Amino acid sequence: MTKLRGIFHRNKPEQQQQQEQDDAHVVIHERQNTLQQKPPDIEVPNYFKFPKSKYGQPQKQLGFGVSAKVTEYVKDDPFATTFAVKTFRYEEKEKFENFKTFKERIGKEAQLHVLINSDKHPSSKNMVKFVDFFSVLKKNLYYVMEFAGEPLNEYYCSKFVDLSKFQKLDLFKQVVCGVDYLQSINISHRDIKPENCCVKMASDDSDLIQLKIIDFGSSIMGNKGYGIVGSKHYAAPEVFTSLSYDSFKSDIWSLGVVFVYVYYFKFVNWNVANEREDENFKDYKRKESYESVVKEVETQMGAPGDGEDELAGERWLICLVLDMLKVKPTERVVTTGELLERIAKNSAATSTV
Repeated sequence: MTKLRGIFHRNKPEQQQQQEQDDAHVVIHERQNTLQQKPPDIEVPNYFKFPKSKYGQPQKQLGFGVSAKVTEYVKDDPFATTFAVKTFRYEEKEKFENFKTFKERIGKEAQLHVLINSDKHPSSKNMVKFVDFFSVLKKNLYYVMEFAGEPLNEYYCSKFVDLSKFQKLDLFKQVVCGVDYLQSINISHRDIKPENCCVKMASDDSDLIQLKIIDFGSSIMGNKGYGIVGSKHYAAPEVFTSLSYDSFKSDIWSLGVVFVYVYYFKFVNWNVANEREDENFKDYKRKESYESVVKEVETQMGAPGDGEDELAGERWLICLVLDMLKVKPTERVVTTGELLERIAKNSAATSTV
């Protein structure tokens, strides 16, 4: 059995003081740098074959990427416990890698995931749970997680029309809660998108939908981002134009694009937030108006005959989206805590119209 050592640099930024908020004593959940930690060492056992007694039999493929695939496994027990198992094949390693360096590279994600699950903050419930990380015959690597449901984009294909405004806002709120939690422990996700949000009905027989964020393969400690990472459609403009950038702010941009999808089941007008590649984004950069964010916004925000009350009830959403989608990072000053505060303040009125 081998052990992966912590491999992330530990910074010591100045402690941020908490500020008193309004009469409701709403505390904006800002990043608390004093909570910053180093990812823990984790044991990496090696098996001669896949431990089916622990994780059951493969059922269906849940997803795949360049270097891995995710499979649903169901255990033969009274509860039919279900897992999501991410498999990394040694044959698909980088050319320069041996097994040790291959394991260390993949192990970064597992180490970070253990750290993410180590905090008992309420918003940590919006993170998929880490279960295990091991190798078989010192060859393939297996990364076991709880089964968190189906990806949000697949769920929406059949269920969007049945969702209330309250449920849609609650889903987005859960995404923000997850990103807020990550930033509170000084972690940038860097690939926020519907495909990386899994949903299933809550276990308490309510009509609430539980959402969990998955896939920390692009995540880093801190907010110093480098290079183009994540998915182009959801990536912030500075990801394409700057050598380095504040990845907390780039995650805020991704939340803005995700909101349009979650609330309206629409994509923003541009495919990539780079004016050299996309004329629609160039148009948005020039106007920064809601009409240039999503097509047919009038029919979503209040079609003719809907009356002023409905439109007024959602005006705050327009401001919310435009604040998240400020093209210049220096002007994108809204925080995850502020987003949660504004959602809490306005969602009740919106859900009744």
